[in-house]
Amino acid sequence: AFGDITDKNSLKGCMKGIDVVFHFAVMVSVSECIKDPAKALQTNTLGTLNLLEEIRQETKRSKKEIFMIYLSSDKVYGNSRAASAIENASPNPLDPYSISKLSSELLVNCYKLSYGNPSYIIIRSANIYGHGQSASFFIPSIMSQILKGRNKIEVGNTGYFRNFIYIDDLVDALAFLLEKRNKCRNEIFNVSESPVKMARILKLIKILAATYLNRDIKFSRRKKLARPRVFESKKFSLDCSKIAKIGWKPKTKFDAGLRETFLAFLDENGQRKSS
Repeated sequence: AFGDITDKNSLKGCMKGIDVVFHFAVMVSVSECIKDPAKALQTNTLGTLNLLEEIRQETKRSKKEIFMIYLSSDKVYGNSRAASAIENASPNPLDPYSISKLSSELLVNCYKLSYGNPSYIIIRSANIYGHGQSASFFIPSIMSQILKGRNKIEVGNTGYFRNFIYIDDLVDALAFLLEKRNKCRNEIFNVSESPVKMARILKLIKILAATYLNRDIKFSRRKKLARPRVFESKKFSLDCSKIAKIGWKPKTKFDAGLRETFLAFLDENGQRKSS
């Protein structure tokens, strides 16, 4: 069945027979959320409310629990007051996207406290990367331009850091927490591998292009492509000791994950020339 989380009528009956909900539906582009905050809140927050209400109605009818795993974001920490953000740190969202994610977290918790359902796990994920990601994101955007033959690529401000998690590791964390849900219900977990400076990502991609395509890629800064400074957080890492204590750690270091992503792009387009 298909539905639009912004249209509560399209969700009617979608929870029948469901035991677990993975809530990933979101207006995911931070830049687009900044451009259209009303749409961001309508999609991300009101959409979550619609989903929660459908869960409430179904559990009321069936008398059975529905468990939710909600994929939130490390961006709820904003300018973290500590170098490493832990789950009980005070949120400090900087933009409409992070506000919509935090308000969705609060709604999930509110429904559990007010109505008894759903029990949940909230994952505050780092930036996800890996093959198959939309070219609207930084890493696939750069790689896609390279595969299109561009040797000179314009970028925005690359002086900032982002926390990253490889897609395979995120999927592994989701499966792990699903299995452990009875022991860690109604908890929040950070999931990340490491913070990486955006300029370093470009340096690594430049090396990959030289190694596998024998091409010299040059990057230049274009101010128009830079996100306003007010929306950029200072460097911080995610403290993942909470999830590590119950047995999960990421397996893929950033450099290795970026290489696998680049090679997957090349293989898909038949462009790998050497190793």
